[in-house]
Amino acid sequence: MRVRWETSTRYYEVRLMRDLLQHWVLVVSRGGKTNRLGALRTLFVSSEEE
Repeated sequence: MRVRWETSTRYYEVRLMRDLLQHWVLVVSRGGKTNRLGALRTLFVSSEEE
């Protein structure tokens, strides 16, 4: 599952997926549209519902 939203200067994206070992992973990214600043965060969750 992927959700992305944007403002006039920034973007935000959240992805929920399984890794190679079938564990649930939540990847959160954000950044600027006009510069190269941003962040990526990976969280391991126990289930899709969490």
